Amino acid sequence: MKSACLGVVLATCCFAQPLAVVEKAVVSGTVTNAAGAPLRGVTLQLAPLRPGQISLSLMAGSAPNAAAETDSQGNFTFDGVAPGRYLLSAERGGYLNTFYTSGRGGVLNVTPGQKATGIAIKMTPQGIIAGRVVDEENEPVSAATVAVHSYPPRGQEARGEVPLIADTTNADGAFAVGNLAPGRYTLSVTTTPRGVPFARSAAPGRPQEAYVPTYYPDATDAAGATPIELGAGEQARGLEIRIRKVPVFRVSGNVVNAATREAGSGGVLKMIRRNSGSPVLSTRSTGINAGAFSFDGVLPGTYVLETTSAGEDGPRLVGRQVISVGNGDLDRVVVEMKPGIAVRGTIVLEGATLTTWPQIALTPTEGVDYPSDFVTIDENGRFAVAGLEPAPYRVNVGALPRPNFIKAMRFNGRDIHVDTVGEPIDLGLAPSGSLEIVISSGTGSISGMVSDSGGAVGAAITVLAHSGGSPGVTRMAQTDENGRFSLAGLPPGEYKLVAVDIGIWIGQPPPEIMEKLGTVVSVGEGASATAELRLITTEDVRVTLRNP
Repeated sequence: MKSACLGVVLATCCFAQPLAVVEKAVVSGTVTNAAGAPLRGVTLQLAPLRPGQISLSLMAGSAPNAAAETDSQGNFTFDGVAPGRYLLSAERGGYLNTFYTSGRGGVLNVTPGQKATGIAIKMTPQGIIAGRVVDEENEPVSAATVAVHSYPPRGQEARGEVPLIADTTNADGAFAVGNLAPGRYTLSVTTTPRGVPFARSAAPGRPQEAYVPTYYPDATDAAGATPIELGAGEQARGLEIRIRKVPVFRVSGNVVNAATREAGSGGVLKMIRRNSGSPVLSTRSTGINAGAFSFDGVLPGTYVLETTSAGEDGPRLVGRQVISVGNGDLDRVVVEMKPGIAVRGTIVLEGATLTTWPQIALTPTEGVDYPSDFVTIDENGRFAVAGLEPAPYRVNVGALPRPNFIKAMRFNGRDIHVDTVGEPIDLGLAPSGSLEIVISSGTGSISGMVSDSGGAVGAAITVLAHSGGSPGVTRMAQTDENGRFSLAGLPPGEYKLVAVDIGIWIGQPPPEIMEKLGTVVSVGEGASATAELRLITTEDVRVTLRNP
């Protein structure tokens, strides 16, 4: 009875204790245009950052975003804001979406009971590029895709492969692309998606013609494009792109068994255009009928023809032929089917302990025929891949748990460069191959401190380490309350480190930031290195990007 009463008294005392109350904060400020005039009707989002979040591409927080709208004087207020780290963004029609940034970075730190007033956000009006697309007879071209590309910095090749924004021309051939930040751009036009030309009939006795991707004003490659420069809110209108068409030709021939000279039957023959980006997006296919095949509307250039047999009654046969299309039809092309090349491999462990083997696949650098499944590795680390083409392949190794890394790779006894992508191995130079992959657990580490003009920066500053190679190795960490950081599981090599408060850019930092502002640190196998880093500010980034 006494024990029961004592339990009731203790429980009552516990429930009687007052709960700690977290003081909410107020966040307020003003949104203006580039001239300093207030903007009304701007939608603002206050997005909480999850603990440890280090990428703007992961905007969603553990709590829902708070929203506000500016009044006629451009003022906004968020009441009852819980303490924490936030991203503050502004959106309004006719202007670029804008994130709040301070001199330190893009994170808004809110403390209990704080009245964060006087926050200023300046919005930049959007740039616009508009015009029309016409053909060689000055007739409008409808349903053409107009893509805007970022013009590369001086000294870099103009490729125009990744469009920023795209639009489709209307019945009058007109287009308009908005939401453009200040910068230099190029325009490209294609008549159908993915740059596949649309063949047009030609006069009797003349080669067939097809429209080709055209860069403003009338170039057939990105290097010949004229850049368009936009300032803040500038509009480049009245542009005219005269889409080009060039002669196209017919490629035909036969697929035969190299040993028996018998005609191939069934199956599909693929034609991949070289030096045109992704093989999958630059591939055409046709059926093989009693060994015969034919492609119409082929642009001048170099192509790879490839096909495979099922190999149910024998070894897998592969056919591969490189052709060059110039100024005439090719009508006697022969693609010979031969047994595929076999590669045998071994995984060697140096101090590494693996509960499961990594995933290994061989991917052709320019073709699309390759085993879709990862290779099977036996208990001794041995594997084999058969039916490969006499062509360059990259060795892809995935699902390798840390701290293990690929220390070395050898093909037929020759060292090949090791990074995330890997140097190709050329199976066209050998009828068979031997591949050795050395996996080690001797990774290193980098630790140190981040400071600014006021000393140690404190917690939640992002540190990125990037090694050389393409794309190389990237690791991220955050500082603790004392401004210290630690990066573990680093393969040996040279790294460039930067320390930033997120919000300056979305996702990975631009290469020029790592190149010009990064601190170089070398890591040996199984070794530890130290680094003292300076916090990169918003102004540092602006100056670097403005002066490439």
